[in-house]
Amino acid sequence: MADAGPRRISRRAALAALGAAGCSARGQILLRGAGATIPSAQYEVWFAAFSAAVPRVTVDYAPLGSGAGLRQLRAEEVDFGASDVGIPPEARATFAGPMLVLPIAMSAVCIAFNLPELEGQLRLRREVVARMFLGDIRSWDDAAIAEDNPGVVLPRRPVTPVGRADGGGSTAIFSRGLAAASAAWRSAVGVGLAVTEPHAVNARGSDGVAALLSRLPGAVGYVEVARAVQASLRVALVDDEAGAFLGPTQEAVLLAGEDLSRAGDLFALPRAGFPFASPTFLVVPEEVPDVARGAALARLLHWLLDEGQASLRRRTTAPGAPANTLAPLPDVVLDQARADIRRMRSGRTTLLSID
Repeated sequence: MADAGPRRISRRAALAALGAAGCSARGQILLRGAGATIPSAQYEVWFAAFSAAVPRVTVDYAPLGSGAGLRQLRAEEVDFGASDVGIPPEARATFAGPMLVLPIAMSAVCIAFNLPELEGQLRLRREVVARMFLGDIRSWDDAAIAEDNPGVVLPRRPVTPVGRADGGGSTAIFSRGLAAASAAWRSAVGVGLAVTEPHAVNARGSDGVAALLSRLPGAVGYVEVARAVQASLRVALVDDEAGAFLGPTQEAVLLAGEDLSRAGDLFALPRAGFPFASPTFLVVPEEVPDVARGAALARLLHWLLDEGQASLRRRTTAPGAPANTLAPLPDVVLDQARADIRRMRSGRTTLLSID
C-alpha cells in the first residue's frame, strides 16, 4: 500500500486523546516546563487560564533560568524548555532530535541602579556599562558618566556591578547588548547564558539580582523590567544602535520586535528600538512519542499564540511607561510561529488539530 503521508487527527479525537494515554489516574495530563525567569509571571497567569479552558491538562512551570530549562529539556525531564535567547548555536547538536524554537512574546532586560542621592534621569551608554562591569569605571562621578548627564549631580560613590551567578536569558541579552558596543567586553567576557564578570557581585536568579540591587547603594545591574518595577528600582536610559537614549518602554520594545522581524533574525541584536529587548521562546521537540501528551503540548502552544497573544494586545499602557509585562509579537512573526507548530508529529500523526 502506498504511503498516505502524515495523518491528521480531528479536534474531537485530539481532545479524546487528552483524556487517555499519558494521563494520570485522575484523567489528567501534566505538562512540565522549566526555564526563563523573565516571562515567568505571565506564564503563571497564562498556564492557569489554559488549564481552566482545557481542564484535563495542567501545566507545571519552574522558573529556573534559561540554561537550566534547556538542560532539563535535553535530559527529557520536562516537556518544554523556556529560553529568552532560543537555543544557542553551540547547544543545538546536543539535543536528541529536531527542536522547534517558538517565539511567544517580546520581553526586555533593563539597566537598574541604586543611587539614593541622585535626582533626575540617568543616561548610561552600553560602552560605559561595560567599563563599569570590567572594573574600568569605579566611581559614579566618573567623567565618562558625567559626559552623558550634563546638569546631573553624580555622587562620589563606588560602583558595585551586580550580575547573575547562574545561567540565564537576562545574562545572554545583557552580554549581547554590551558586546555590540564594546570591543573590550567582546574580548574579555563575550556573550552567553553564563559569562564570567570578574568585578561583579553575583546573585542567583533574577529575584536575587533585584534584591541585591535594592539593598546595595552604588549598585548597578541588569534585570527584567517587571522585576525592576516590582522592586521599585530606578532604570537608566541606554543608547540604541543609532546613539539615541531610550528607556525600556512598551513602544521601544515593540519597535525592537518589528526591527527583528524585518531583519528576519529573531536571535540578533535589535538595530532599532530598545537594545536589550528580545523575543522569549519556548523550545519543544518536533517529534513527541506519546500522542496524548503531544496533542496537549501542541494545544498549549496554539493557545499561547492565540488567546495568550490577544491578552497582550488588549493591554494598554501610558505612553512612556515601562514595559513591565510581555509585549506582543509582530504579526509576521506570530504567523510563522503558528505555522511551525503544525510540524509537531507523533509518528505519522499531526499533533495540532486546530484549524
